[in-house]
Amino acid sequence: EEIRERWCAVCLPLNWALTLTVKLPDIPEEDLADFLQIEAERGFAYGPEDLMVAHSRFATAKGEKFATLVGIPRDHVTRLEAVLLAAQLRPITFSIGLTALQRADTEAADGTLALLAGESALGMQISCGGGVAMLRTIDGAYEQAGAERELQTDHIARELRITLGQLQPDIRDAVKRVRVFGRSEIATQLAEELRGPAQGW
Repeated sequence: EEIRERWCAVCLPLNWALTLTVKLPDIPEEDLADFLQIEAERGFAYGPEDLMVAHSRFATAKGEKFATLVGIPRDHVTRLEAVLLAAQLRPITFSIGLTALQRADTEAADGTLALLAGESALGMQISCGGGVAMLRTIDGAYEQAGAERELQTDHIARELRITLGQLQPDIRDAVKRVRVFGRSEIATQLAEELRGPAQGW
């Protein structure tokens, strides 16, 4: 059947994203945009004209405020826009799929570790205090065994431990639940593994 709708929302691959978390100083609200721009220029290996940057702000239980900066190379988005234009599609918004599935701004004090089972890697998001505290991919989550993919549970558990260990203690302690997104058998298996006996993370 012919698709008549031309407007579309586009999910960008998580592995395009560069991330950086910074502590917010006690400065007036109107000065925070300039502060975050300077931090992005210092923290990312791109000039400001080569990177599209968004941020998500969150707070710890102790009231400390942070921002996670997410940068996408502008060239990636420009090429994607050209493909969409050639297909006569008109994007109205670009976002990272996992952040759309797990809305960080709905988080209260308790945090959530969200996992999205992709074709070749796991997407991972930790949100708490009203924003995204961590965003990354876990490569090597599967191993090909003939026509099937096998979940590498030990590797995933190790990567989760490493990621949680890199967080501020207040943020790590706030993570109280895990959500798994995806309709594949891998996603179902991952949910079962995480629901079972503790994996040591």
